[in-house]
Amino acid sequence: MVANVDSEVEEPASAEKNLNKALSLLDFESCDSLSVTGALHVLNQLGLLWSMREDHERALGYLQKAENLYGSFVSSNVEPLDTKSFFTGSTDGSGQNELELLYTHTLYFLAQVFKALKMNEKAALYCHATLKKQLERGRDYNKIEWAINAATLSQYLAERYAFKEARHHLAAAEYVMQAERAAFQDIPDDSDEHAK
Repeated sequence: MVANVDSEVEEPASAEKNLNKALSLLDFESCDSLSVTGALHVLNQLGLLWSMREDHERALGYLQKAENLYGSFVSSNVEPLDTKSFFTGSTDGSGQNELELLYTHTLYFLAQVFKALKMNEKAALYCHATLKKQLERGRDYNKIEWAINAATLSQYLAERYAFKEARHHLAAAEYVMQAERAAFQDIPDDSDEHAK
């Protein structure tokens, strides 16, 4: 996607132009199994673009459209297709994986935008939703970063006297860290072999 390249090389004006062009080509009322991932991607990118420009209200509008699109598409019980499926005709579940990853990003971006808007309670709710979605997916996330975010959310909750929820997030952070530590202990230490 040209707009991605524009964003990566820090050409926000060009990225905005190309994203808006893509947006105009999409029909959100009848998003089908092939176009839903593209639509979510475009909306996320526009939300991110406006957030980086510190126009958080505008970013919020795009991200809420992405959230609503995901909700209505998922309720239709249609399997999403990824771009590769368009050419191969196969449905190997990668479209669902792509959709869920994009939605996880939507949740994360919403948490960041609500935080920037000083809507801390909503930011915390979306942070929780992001963490939950990452756990459900079981991959595509940094376990240490996840645990830090869960512990940080725990502190926020404790400061608001939501002790049960704070304890839950702290226990989840500890569990994920223990699992990560155990995974590293299973890796053989080659340092002894290299020393010989």
